[in-house]
Amino acid sequence: EAFKQILCYFRRNIELIIKITEAEVKLTLPEQKTPNNEIRYTIEGIIDIVREDDFTWMYDIKSHDKQQVENNRDQYRKQLSVYAHIWKSLRGNPLDNTAIIATALPRELKKDLLSDDIEIRNKALNKWDPVVPLGYSEDEVEEMITDFGLVVEKIEGKEFTPPPVERLTTKDEGERNIFAVNICRNCDARFSCESFRTYVRTKDKGK
Repeated sequence: EAFKQILCYFRRNIELIIKITEAEVKLTLPEQKTPNNEIRYTIEGIIDIVREDDFTWMYDIKSHDKQQVENNRDQYRKQLSVYAHIWKSLRGNPLDNTAIIATALPRELKKDLLSDDIEIRNKALNKWDPVVPLGYSEDEVEEMITDFGLVVEKIEGKEFTPPPVERLTTKDEGERNIFAVNICRNCDARFSCESFRTYVRTKDKGK
């Protein structure tokens, strides 16, 4: 599945890929302090930069579903706004826009890629657009850094309370999949999470 995502991403975005002027750029915002306990931490991110003529884009590749990104644009934009702040304000580089490249393959595309007809496969691939432009706002940077800090405080305080099992079976507005599919399947700690384990046991019993 991962290889298929990479292959489709490359084939669909070859024109964008060859325009990348800086790949796997590591951005760092050190010496941050959490809001309450003043714990020191560092924000890091890895992005790609595309410069074309006088226009500069920042891209962040996510193995997420495009619909999930579009349904949570504010969350993704805030993250990229912090990266944009580091790139533009602290490093002194120009920037015009930001975007997420969501590499998860839609269900319809997966189905068409199984076809023996190469025209159907090519048409489906050309129709797929994984890029979600987000823009950025300097006004959101301080808010997002504060949110980062609050998460750090919870981690340092060993506060890892998971959402209730009922939350795992619900869908957010506009989402196609339930919370357990959208969020839990991407969480490395899911198999030690009591809520997720209970959800899996319940699902296996067909309840």
